[in-house]
Amino acid sequence: MRIEVPHQGLSVDIEQGEWEVDAAPDEVIALHGIYLRSSTFGFYMNVRRESSVARTLDDVGMIALLREQTWGGAPFEEWSACTDDIVVAGGCFEAPTMPDEFVVESFLTDGKSVANIVGPVQRVGLSESLAIVKRLAATLRFA
Repeated sequence: MRIEVPHQGLSVDIEQGEWEVDAAPDEVIALHGIYLRSSTFGFYMNVRRESSVARTLDDVGMIALLREQTWGGAPFEEWSACTDDIVVAGGCFEAPTMPDEFVVESFLTDGKSVANIVGPVQRVGLSESLAIVKRLAATLRFA
């Protein structure tokens, strides 16, 4: 099911029963995008457009942007992909202030705009959580 992200110029395709959209006021969505909650694991992912990025809008730029994040060190796992002219660079970070969780973050570009998918996931079940986040990222489209 394709979900439009209002005011963000984005959409994602979510599997029935895999994600639920958290309710939020329009003004919150306009500023911060939407929050999708994993029906299986309970964690959430924030899906939003980035306003401006001082990086090239390609795989090199998205990987550099990912590595600049300050979650407590470099990502201990990274991935990148290109599907339907969308470049995705993602990683998993230690988060010192969240001892039971990792932060999963992805940056996506179509060469004109940048989107971000980010959220905390439990350490238990990390590989399964990463799999559904990667599936979600692969469905993002820019309007």
